[in-house]
Amino acid sequence: MSTLSCNHVHIELYDSGTTHHISPYKSNFTSYAPLSPPAFLNTANQQKFPAVGCGTLIVRVPNDGAETELTLHGALHAPAVSYTLVSIAALDEEGYYAHIGGGHLKLVSPQGERIGRIARTQGRLYKVVHALDAANAVEPVSVMELHCHLGHIIVTSAHKLVESGTIVGVKLDPTSQEKGYDACIFAHATHLSIPKVRISAPAKNFRDEVHTDVWGLATIATHQG
Repeated sequence: MSTLSCNHVHIELYDSGTTHHISPYKSNFTSYAPLSPPAFLNTANQQKFPAVGCGTLIVRVPNDGAETELTLHGALHAPAVSYTLVSIAALDEEGYYAHIGGGHLKLVSPQGERIGRIARTQGRLYKVVHALDAANAVEPVSVMELHCHLGHIIVTSAHKLVESGTIVGVKLDPTSQEKGYDACIFAHATHLSIPKVRISAPAKNFRDEVHTDVWGLATIATHQG
């Protein structure tokens, strides 16, 4: 979930497993408040990603050839996710009804009106894909959002990648400013330099030495304990 979302489509996934509405599309929020510090959310595989804002989100739900606007309250803005996650559980708490059957997910308002009918995909997902107009194809991102998308590389380096044309399809918000993240500050303060000179003998045969990031229980406590 750490890749940049496609600039030519907006995607919504209706999910019974997520506890919050989550979206990377800041332009779809009608009200917005930054979260400082960010709230970190867990994925199913125990990875964490930051939510940097919270507010009211508008999504367009297909409804038999038409579309109905659905207002999602308390939605989280998480630039690192790839698409909007609409929480079925959160809708249930607000009084909406969800009916699944016949290859469709039907959403009914608290007043009893049907507001959406989402078809099941071949991948067994209830997903909606909206193609964007050319004028809206590129959504501006802040320099810190780009920093997060690119794995927390140096901010100036991320900026240069866009300016030089190495990264295309990304438009930086010219008013955004660099700021510090606690995780980055701690990592820079505690990281160890990579030696410039080899201090051990090189491997002589294939598979004599293997480097992997798959490891067991850590013996050293992390910054968060």
